[in-house]
Amino acid sequence: MKFQILTLVISVIYVFLAYYGYMRFMKLKYRSCEDYARDYLKLPRVNVKNKVIVSMATTVNDLNDIKSTINSILDQTVHADQIIISIPGSKQLMLPNFIKDHRIILVHNVSKQFDKSSSFLSPLLREKDGEAIIVVVDDKVVYGSDFLETLIEASIAHPNNVIFIKGYKASNLISDNKKIDVPYINDIISVADGVLIKPKFFDIDILSFEHTPAGLETNPDILLSAYLHKQKVQITQIKYDENFRKREEILPNSDKFISYYASIFPSFL
Repeated sequence: MKFQILTLVISVIYVFLAYYGYMRFMKLKYRSCEDYARDYLKLPRVNVKNKVIVSMATTVNDLNDIKSTINSILDQTVHADQIIISIPGSKQLMLPNFIKDHRIILVHNVSKQFDKSSSFLSPLLREKDGEAIIVVVDDKVVYGSDFLETLIEASIAHPNNVIFIKGYKASNLISDNKKIDVPYINDIISVADGVLIKPKFFDIDILSFEHTPAGLETNPDILLSAYLHKQKVQITQIKYDENFRKREEILPNSDKFISYYASIFPSFL
């Protein structure tokens, strides 16, 4: 009787952990990238004819901590054509084997000043196809298994829009000092939660703002959102709750940059 109760309790715990994604998270954390990479290209390709890139930025110090994030990109329902990891301010790199030995992963050495924004600046500077799909991710997030497919399906439905998952409204942050995600009214994109962009949305220098405060390029949320609004590119937020943040990251000088953003777009105050 006690054994049956114990078995039932263990089963309930397992179902609970599996339902909320913790079992997958543990597998992503401890299984090798080689296990996931072996079958990656056997997955169906995404249902678009254009090139699909998944891009992230990390640091030399964080390289050994991004395995679960990489695995979550390899453990998708569909596969991308290329995975890019940009590492700002690094000239000589000692890459972990799980990155060095993976032929689908490209490593870009980029300028230190771009910091986290190199996650989208780096592929934008290199990709010539205006319709290519660039899915920007973060090294501090583990992504749901249908993350890539969900974003691309939304992009097919809205081909001229940037697609994002979470964000916040500048005026709320300025007035209440709260970064609250309220779908359909957000004007700032949370890049770390996932965003889909295309090179065709970027036809001028993304850093060409007047009176830009020093260091704006280190804040990808503000830099990308301000640029898209300046260019009148439509943004569409979708509902997706399968991502798991390993830890929250405070972007530098957020309050200062939010104020700058709002000063460019007075209608958002």
